Amino acid sequence: MDTTTIFHKMIRQNNQKVREFILELEEQAAKRHFGDQLHVQAVCKIGFHFTATNAKLCSSESFKESYSDQLHDIIWLDMRCSHDSRISSEIIYKYVVEMLSAPNPDQNSDVILSDVVCHDHSSIPKSLNTEPKARFEHDLNHIKTSLSKVIADTVSGVSICKLYRTGKKVDSGSPQKNRLLKVTFNTVEERNLILRNSRKLIGSGIYVREDLSLADRNKRRAAEAEINERRQNGKRNLVLKGFQIVKVRSKTIFKPLWVARESSPQT
Repeated sequence: MDTTTIFHKMIRQNNQKVREFILELEEQAAKRHFGDQLHVQAVCKIGFHFTATNAKLCSSESFKESYSDQLHDIIWLDMRCSHDSRISSEIIYKYVVEMLSAPNPDQNSDVILSDVVCHDHSSIPKSLNTEPKARFEHDLNHIKTSLSKVIADTVSGVSICKLYRTGKKVDSGSPQKNRLLKVTFNTVEERNLILRNSRKLIGSGIYVREDLSLADRNKRRAAEAEINERRQNGKRNLVLKGFQIVKVRSKTIFKPLWVARESSPQT
Protein backbone atom coordinates (compact mmCIF):
# COMPACT_ATOMS: atom_id res chain seq x y z
CA MET A 1 0.00 0.00 0.00
CA ASP A 2 1.60 3.30 -1.09
CA THR A 3 1.80 6.50 0.92
CA THR A 4 -1.03 8.21 -0.97
CA THR A 5 -3.47 5.37 -0.26
CA ILE A 6 -2.58 5.36 3.43
CA PHE A 7 -3.01 9.13 3.56
CA HIS A 8 -6.46 9.00 1.95
CA LYS A 9 -7.51 6.21 4.29
CA MET A 10 -6.51 8.32 7.28
CA ILE A 11 -8.65 11.21 5.99
CA ARG A 12 -11.67 8.96 5.48
CA GLN A 13 -11.34 7.76 9.06
CA ASN A 14 -11.33 11.35 10.26
CA ASN A 15 -14.61 12.09 8.45
CA GLN A 16 -16.63 10.50 11.22
CA LYS A 17 -14.78 12.58 13.80
CA VAL A 18 -15.65 15.72 11.87
CA ARG A 19 -19.35 14.82 11.76
CA GLU A 20 -19.48 14.07 15.48
CA PHE A 21 -17.70 17.29 16.29
CA ILE A 22 -20.03 19.38 14.13
CA LEU A 23 -23.08 17.81 15.78
CA GLU A 24 -21.63 18.65 19.18
CA LEU A 25 -21.04 22.23 18.03
CA GLU A 26 -24.62 22.57 16.86
CA GLU A 27 -25.94 21.42 20.23
CA GLN A 28 -23.73 23.89 22.09
CA ALA A 29 -24.63 26.64 19.64
CA ALA A 30 -28.34 26.08 20.24
CA LYS A 31 -27.81 26.42 23.98
CA ARG A 32 -25.90 29.67 23.49
CA HIS A 33 -28.44 31.00 20.95
CA PHE A 34 -25.84 31.26 18.20
CA GLY A 35 -27.95 29.38 15.68
CA ASP A 36 -26.63 28.60 12.22
CA GLN A 37 -24.24 31.56 12.39
CA LEU A 38 -21.89 29.70 14.72
CA HIS A 39 -22.29 26.53 12.69
CA VAL A 40 -20.90 28.29 9.63
CA GLN A 41 -18.06 29.78 11.61
CA ALA A 42 -17.16 26.46 13.20
CA VAL A 43 -17.11 24.50 9.97
CA CYS A 44 -15.16 27.07 8.04
CA LYS A 45 -12.49 27.55 10.71
CA ILE A 46 -11.55 23.87 11.02
CA GLY A 47 -8.08 23.15 9.65
CA PHE A 48 -6.20 19.92 9.03
CA HIS A 49 -2.64 19.47 10.27
CA PHE A 50 -0.59 16.59 8.96
CA THR A 51 2.89 15.25 9.53
CA ALA A 52 5.75 16.75 7.54
CA THR A 53 6.16 13.53 5.52
CA ASN A 54 2.63 13.86 4.16
CA ALA A 55 2.74 17.62 3.60
CA LYS A 56 3.51 17.32 -0.10
CA LEU A 57 0.40 15.24 -0.65
CA CYS A 58 -1.80 18.22 0.21
CA SER A 59 -0.94 19.90 -3.07
CA SER A 60 -0.95 16.76 -5.21
CA GLU A 61 -3.47 16.37 -8.03
CA SER A 62 -4.78 13.08 -6.65
CA PHE A 63 -5.57 14.73 -3.32
CA LYS A 64 -7.38 17.62 -4.98
CA GLU A 65 -9.49 15.37 -7.18
CA SER A 66 -10.39 12.80 -4.53
CA TYR A 67 -10.94 14.92 -1.45
CA SER A 68 -11.50 18.58 -2.32
CA ASP A 69 -14.73 17.71 -4.13
CA GLN A 70 -16.15 16.17 -0.94
CA LEU A 71 -15.59 19.45 0.90
CA HIS A 72 -17.00 21.66 -1.85
CA ASP A 73 -20.31 22.38 -0.14
CA ILE A 74 -18.90 22.69 3.40
CA ILE A 75 -15.50 24.37 3.40
CA TRP A 76 -14.27 26.76 0.72
CA LEU A 77 -11.49 29.24 1.14
CA ASP A 78 -10.59 28.44 4.76
CA MET A 79 -9.56 24.86 4.04
CA ARG A 80 -5.76 24.63 4.24
CA CYS A 81 -2.99 22.21 5.10
CA SER A 82 -0.25 23.13 7.53
CA HIS A 83 3.18 22.16 6.25
CA ASP A 84 4.99 23.03 9.46
CA SER A 85 3.07 20.66 11.70
CA ARG A 86 5.48 18.24 13.36
CA ILE A 87 3.52 15.41 14.94
CA SER A 88 -0.19 16.18 14.79
CA SER A 89 -2.39 14.22 12.40
CA GLU A 90 -5.59 15.07 14.25
CA ILE A 91 -8.08 17.81 13.51
CA ILE A 92 -7.34 21.00 15.43
CA TYR A 93 -10.39 22.30 17.28
CA LYS A 94 -8.69 24.95 19.40
CA TYR A 95 -10.10 27.96 17.60
CA VAL A 96 -13.69 26.76 17.76
CA VAL A 97 -13.45 25.68 21.40
CA GLU A 98 -12.08 29.10 22.38
CA MET A 99 -14.92 30.77 20.48
CA LEU A 100 -17.49 28.62 22.29
CA SER A 101 -16.01 29.48 25.68
CA ALA A 102 -15.91 33.22 24.95
CA PRO A 103 -17.96 35.13 27.58
CA ASN A 104 -19.58 37.51 25.09
CA PRO A 105 -19.04 36.63 21.44
CA ASP A 106 -21.07 39.61 20.25
CA GLN A 107 -18.16 41.88 21.21
CA ASN A 108 -15.83 40.05 18.83
CA SER A 109 -16.65 41.63 15.47
CA ASP A 110 -14.46 39.34 13.39
CA VAL A 111 -16.59 36.25 14.14
CA ILE A 112 -19.95 37.88 13.45
CA LEU A 113 -21.28 37.01 10.02
CA SER A 114 -24.63 37.72 8.42
CA ASP A 115 -26.24 35.08 6.26
CA VAL A 116 -28.77 35.34 3.46
CA VAL A 117 -30.35 32.36 1.71
CA CYS A 118 -31.31 32.63 -1.96
CA HIS A 119 -34.17 30.40 -3.13
CA ASP A 120 -33.73 29.83 -6.84
CA HIS A 121 -35.68 27.79 -9.35
CA SER A 122 -33.98 28.17 -12.70
CA SER A 123 -32.30 31.57 -12.56
CA ILE A 124 -29.23 30.27 -10.70
CA PRO A 125 -28.81 26.70 -11.93
CA LYS A 126 -26.14 24.53 -10.41
CA SER A 127 -22.98 24.11 -12.47
CA LEU A 128 -22.41 20.67 -13.97
CA ASN A 129 -18.64 21.08 -13.79
CA THR A 130 -16.84 18.50 -11.66
CA GLU A 131 -14.19 20.95 -10.46
CA PRO A 132 -15.04 22.60 -7.10
CA LYS A 133 -13.33 25.87 -8.07
CA ALA A 134 -15.28 26.08 -11.32
CA ARG A 135 -18.59 25.47 -9.53
CA PHE A 136 -17.74 28.14 -6.97
CA GLU A 137 -16.91 30.70 -9.67
CA HIS A 138 -20.13 29.78 -11.50
CA ASP A 139 -22.27 30.52 -8.42
CA LEU A 140 -20.26 33.64 -7.59
CA ASN A 141 -20.77 35.15 -11.05
CA HIS A 142 -24.54 34.56 -10.84
CA ILE A 143 -24.69 36.13 -7.38
CA LYS A 144 -22.74 39.17 -8.55
CA THR A 145 -25.20 39.66 -11.41
CA SER A 146 -28.21 39.35 -9.09
CA LEU A 147 -26.80 41.63 -6.38
CA SER A 148 -25.95 44.32 -8.91
CA LYS A 149 -29.70 44.64 -9.54
CA VAL A 150 -30.40 45.02 -5.82
CA ILE A 151 -27.65 47.39 -4.69
CA ALA A 152 -28.52 51.07 -5.01
CA ASP A 153 -26.42 53.36 -7.17
CA THR A 154 -25.28 55.28 -4.11
CA VAL A 155 -23.69 52.15 -2.58
CA SER A 156 -20.21 51.20 -3.76
CA GLY A 157 -20.70 47.48 -3.06
CA VAL A 158 -20.89 44.72 -0.45
CA SER A 159 -18.35 42.19 0.85
CA ILE A 160 -19.11 38.48 0.38
CA CYS A 161 -17.24 36.31 2.90
CA LYS A 162 -18.61 32.88 1.99
CA LEU A 163 -20.82 31.38 -0.69
CA TYR A 164 -21.95 27.76 -0.89
CA ARG A 165 -24.86 25.47 -1.68
CA THR A 166 -26.82 23.83 1.12
CA GLY A 167 -28.70 20.56 1.17
CA LYS A 168 -28.11 17.12 -0.27
CA LYS A 169 -26.63 16.71 -3.72
CA VAL A 170 -28.99 15.47 -6.43
CA ASP A 171 -28.45 14.05 -9.90
CA SER A 172 -28.40 16.50 -12.79
CA GLY A 173 -31.44 14.81 -14.34
CA SER A 174 -33.52 14.97 -11.17
CA PRO A 175 -36.71 17.09 -11.32
CA GLN A 176 -35.92 18.45 -7.84
CA LYS A 177 -35.29 22.18 -7.58
CA ASN A 178 -31.78 23.55 -7.31
CA ARG A 179 -30.23 23.55 -3.88
CA LEU A 180 -30.34 26.73 -1.81
CA LEU A 181 -27.45 29.14 -2.21
CA LYS A 182 -26.20 30.61 1.05
CA VAL A 183 -24.36 33.95 1.01
CA THR A 184 -22.46 35.29 4.02
CA PHE A 185 -21.76 39.03 4.17
CA ASN A 186 -19.17 40.84 6.23
CA THR A 187 -21.54 43.03 8.24
CA VAL A 188 -25.16 43.07 9.35
CA GLU A 189 -25.65 46.39 7.56
CA GLU A 190 -24.73 44.84 4.22
CA ARG A 191 -27.07 41.93 4.88
CA ASN A 192 -29.94 44.29 5.75
CA LEU A 193 -29.27 46.35 2.63
CA ILE A 194 -29.79 43.31 0.43
CA LEU A 195 -32.91 42.24 2.31
CA ARG A 196 -34.49 45.69 2.09
CA ASN A 197 -34.04 45.84 -1.67
CA SER A 198 -34.74 42.18 -2.43
CA ARG A 199 -38.14 43.09 -3.89
CA LYS A 200 -36.30 44.32 -6.98
CA LEU A 201 -35.77 40.65 -7.87
CA ILE A 202 -39.51 39.93 -8.09
CA GLY A 203 -40.20 38.17 -11.37
CA SER A 204 -36.62 36.97 -11.80
CA GLY A 205 -37.21 33.59 -10.15
CA ILE A 206 -34.86 34.43 -7.26
CA TYR A 207 -36.17 34.85 -3.73
CA VAL A 208 -33.94 36.21 -0.96
CA ARG A 209 -34.58 35.83 2.75
CA GLU A 210 -32.65 35.96 5.98
CA ASP A 211 -31.14 32.69 7.15
CA LEU A 212 -33.10 31.30 10.10
CA SER A 213 -32.25 28.91 12.88
CA LEU A 214 -33.72 25.41 12.87
CA ALA A 215 -36.39 26.37 15.42
CA ASP A 216 -37.43 29.45 13.42
CA ARG A 217 -37.51 27.46 10.18
CA ASN A 218 -39.91 24.99 11.80
CA LYS A 219 -42.12 27.85 13.01
CA ARG A 220 -42.22 29.45 9.58
CA ARG A 221 -42.94 26.11 7.89
CA ALA A 222 -45.87 25.50 10.24
CA ALA A 223 -47.20 29.04 9.68
CA GLU A 224 -46.98 28.66 5.89
CA ALA A 225 -48.87 25.36 6.03
CA GLU A 226 -51.59 26.94 8.18
CA ILE A 227 -52.03 30.01 5.97
CA ASN A 228 -52.24 27.85 2.84
CA GLU A 229 -54.94 25.73 4.47
CA ARG A 230 -56.93 28.81 5.42
CA ARG A 231 -56.68 30.19 1.90
CA GLN A 232 -57.92 26.91 0.45
CA ASN A 233 -60.92 27.15 2.80
CA GLY A 234 -61.85 30.52 1.33
CA LYS A 235 -60.13 32.90 3.72
CA ARG A 236 -58.80 36.07 2.13
CA ASN A 237 -56.49 38.98 3.02
CA LEU A 238 -54.15 36.82 5.11
CA VAL A 239 -50.42 37.55 5.30
CA LEU A 240 -47.48 36.38 7.41
CA LYS A 241 -45.92 38.87 9.81
CA GLY A 242 -42.91 37.11 11.25
CA PHE A 243 -44.36 33.73 12.17
CA GLN A 244 -47.87 35.02 12.88
CA ILE A 245 -50.86 34.98 10.52
CA VAL A 246 -52.41 38.43 10.30
CA LYS A 247 -55.59 39.47 8.51
CA VAL A 248 -55.16 42.64 6.49
CA ARG A 249 -58.10 44.99 6.44
CA SER A 250 -59.37 45.60 2.94
CA LYS A 251 -59.04 49.14 1.72
CA THR A 252 -62.22 51.20 1.85
CA ILE A 253 -63.28 52.37 -1.58
CA PHE A 254 -65.27 55.53 -1.26
CA LYS A 255 -68.30 55.90 -3.53
CA PRO A 256 -67.84 58.91 -5.80
CA LEU A 257 -70.31 61.76 -5.56
CA TRP A 258 -72.75 62.20 -8.40
CA VAL A 259 -72.68 65.65 -9.87
CA ALA A 260 -75.36 66.79 -12.27
CA ARG A 261 -74.15 68.03 -15.61
CA GLU A 262 -74.74 71.70 -16.19
CA SER A 263 -77.09 72.28 -19.08
CA SER A 264 -75.83 74.62 -21.75
CA PRO A 265 -77.86 77.84 -22.15
CA GLN A 266 -80.30 77.85 -25.04
CA THR A 267 -79.82 80.42 -27.68
